[in-house]
Amino acid sequence: MSEPRWILGTQFHLWHQRPQWVNRFRWAVALLVGLAGELIDMDVMITHVPRVYDAVTGGMLSKHLYHADAVIGEFNAYVDRLIAEAITDDHANEGKP
Repeated sequence: MSEPRWILGTQFHLWHQRPQWVNRFRWAVALLVGLAGELIDMDVMITHVPRVYDAVTGGMLSKHLYHADAVIGEFNAYVDRLIAEAITDDHANEGKP
């Protein structure tokens, strides 16, 4: 006779503890959904940032782990090289019709 009471008591205890485990389950699901979103964002960054670095630095930097200062410095050097080449081409083509 004591065994059914224990089972009923356990069911009763679990039923009254339900808000705790339901909230924990909801929290875990929300955490996993948030992590999935962060992983998608990281995938986009890892895929596209190297392409941008490669384009703005003239092919000198192409990894996603460079510091911003390095990328900006290389970009400025690349722009300076392009300007110097344009000036040189203009000087070379001055006398030509």
